[in-house]
Amino acid sequence: TVTGVVTSPCFGATDHTDYYIQDATAGINLFKYYDYTELDIGDEVQVMGEIDQYRGKTEIIPLSLDDIVVLSTGNDFDTTGVTIPDFGEFIEGLLVELEEVWLVDPAQWPSPGSWANVDITDGTDTLILYIDSDTDVDEMDAPTYNFALVGIGTQYTYSTPPDDGYEIMPRFQADFTEIVGIDELADLLPTVYDLHQNYPNPFNPNTTIKFDVVDPGHLSLKVYNILGQEVTTLVDQQMEPGFHSIRWNATGVATGVYFYRIEVNDFVKIRKMVLLK
Repeated sequence: TVTGVVTSPCFGATDHTDYYIQDATAGINLFKYYDYTELDIGDEVQVMGEIDQYRGKTEIIPLSLDDIVVLSTGNDFDTTGVTIPDFGEFIEGLLVELEEVWLVDPAQWPSPGSWANVDITDGTDTLILYIDSDTDVDEMDAPTYNFALVGIGTQYTYSTPPDDGYEIMPRFQADFTEIVGIDELADLLPTVYDLHQNYPNPFNPNTTIKFDVVDPGHLSLKVYNILGQEVTTLVDQQMEPGFHSIRWNATGVATGVYFYRIEVNDFVKIRKMVLLK
């Protein structure tokens, strides 16, 4: 039995039940072949069924539509900020957001009524953008600009083990947000210090930590276990003003709750994260 909030429309039109649901820790595909039930985004549902995989994508398949029970409606849910290298099992099924990407080849964009795999990039890494013909995304023109993108983290692979083929699948045209004035935005600097929540969280073994620096200064960013013992130092150097990020590879570190602490000038902040292997 799985309980979660619906974060997508039905990707199977009215032929199948094909939604995504998530809770505070993970997401999963709710799928029932050739059997349709109408759910709304924000519905909290309880599903009893069998956990299965199709081409690497994890799904829960109810035996009948009676095994899908709507517990409440109009619920809020989180969208997890990610980068392309974050795509993997820990964000599969979650609603995620890429901060800035663009099309590698606009000619890959499908014609109306068609689906397509389209390559997107952040200038360093690439990712498959899957356009489902059951959405309205195929009806828009190919973006010729940089954009932020919201979508479901999903997977389609023939590999054994199924450890590749990760994709992002937008739900609507509104999931694309044009980024304008890129050159001007690059000159902007933060006005307040901040240490952001790591993502993904929970994670295994990589996670990204972002922090904002207002004035030049020596910056320390360290990770501690629940006993207060230092696990690693991520940053220990002079830092210039700006929006910064660093990735932590926790290979060899035990599963558990950890805290990361930043100190720069007079700013100190601590956040919690979970390593789950």
